[in-house]
Amino acid sequence: MELIRILASKNEGSLDGLYSIQFKGESQCEYDKLLEKWRNRLELFSFFKENISDLQNGFWGNITIEEAMSITAVDVDTFEEILRIHSQGGRYELQYIFQPLYNHEYRLTSLQKSKGKIKRSWLRLYALRLDGNCFVITGGAIKLTNDMRAAHLQAELKKMDHIRAFLHAKDIYIPDDLNSL
Repeated sequence: MELIRILASKNEGSLDGLYSIQFKGESQCEYDKLLEKWRNRLELFSFFKENISDLQNGFWGNITIEEAMSITAVDVDTFEEILRIHSQGGRYELQYIFQPLYNHEYRLTSLQKSKGKIKRSWLRLYALRLDGNCFVITGGAIKLTNDMRAAHLQAELKKMDHIRAFLHAKDIYIPDDLNSL
């Protein structure tokens, strides 16, 4: 595994910003793979068709696959732009996008499982927090349900645990620890 810097803080010399994991043998980091997947109409069609019951269960309203694909296309561009703006802001701006994964967690900790989202969107980036303005993207998903029971969401949780163990083994807990890589 390798950490790839996606978006850097505007503060010169700062290690704050957004990072992503790139698995050995992969040509892209998780962040880039995810954006490509969310922009691929064939993959979106297949995903929404496979998850049609979740799509039309009422959580997001009763929408068609074509509407869901259009919504996703707009949301991915919006999400990417918001991340860019917030990563370059002052200290702790990414914290407005990334919150603890579990809603009952109120204390912020190092290597905390986090979710990045924009308002009224099913797109989720999953990350580990190193600091208020420093996150490592582990993956992401389209979350159509109120819980994390869906198989594709469970896979993201397992991947997050795997990457958390990797960072722990490398003694990476805060942005300054990234200098040791």
